Amino acid sequence: MLKSKSMRLKASACVILVALLIAAAAMRWHAQDRVNRVRRQLSAEPYGLPYRVETSEALDVPQVLTDENIGPSAISVKDNPAEVVNKAAWALIADNMHSCTSERIDHRTVAETVFHAAGPDRVHLLNRTTPNLQPSNEVIVIGTDQYHRDADGPWQKDAQDGTHYMIVMHQIPLGFFLGSQNKDLRLIRRDVIADSPTFKYEVLVSPTPDGIITRDTILDIWIGIKDGLPRKYLMRPAEKIFNPQLIERDTYTCSYVDVPNIEPPI
Repeated sequence: MLKSKSMRLKASACVILVALLIAAAAMRWHAQDRVNRVRRQLSAEPYGLPYRVETSEALDVPQVLTDENIGPSAISVKDNPAEVVNKAAWALIADNMHSCTSERIDHRTVAETVFHAAGPDRVHLLNRTTPNLQPSNEVIVIGTDQYHRDADGPWQKDAQDGTHYMIVMHQIPLGFFLGSQNKDLRLIRRDVIADSPTFKYEVLVSPTPDGIITRDTILDIWIGIKDGLPRKYLMRPAEKIFNPQLIERDTYTCSYVDVPNIEPPI
């Protein structure tokens, strides 16, 4: 009698367990179905929705290029892309007359730094941040004299001799450095940046051991065809992000014309 009752209890417990497993599986199926519906909606209507879409950006397809008759040129379609970028990066460091702008967009924050070099010992740096991108601080270095001001405040002459900022101006920007070290960098096509004919190069950069790059990143680089000088790089996550509030992007652009004069501010 007791044995029969025990067997009935065990059978009931098994039935309950099976029912719970079926219910849990149904809940997981419905949850996954909701996720799939959301993903389909995001693919159809990506803008304005507070979601990050976990798909991949496509790398550009390289075009078949030949050296056209465009007059004197510093680089060729036959040149090794990494070597082209390496030479261009060092040429930027050696150049004494240029303006470069670094812009980093990280979610809702925009940080911009403008670098002017107007001679071997004359530099002007402006840092700007959102929301209005007004200068938050500026530094001018002329020879061994350093000046700064905060926001719209008055200029002041500093006790420092400007060595730190001269070192900053003589460092290779991150994107150009990464491109120069990557053997997988490919020539993609001809392009025009600020009226200058360029070659566009591209590579997928993997996370680096030092943590500077934390996820797969697409790196695009533009180098001037006629002078071999860097014109631009663009770094963006390889995953596609539709919501503008979640965009992350790192852009660096350089110009070698109309560089402003740099004079003592006081």
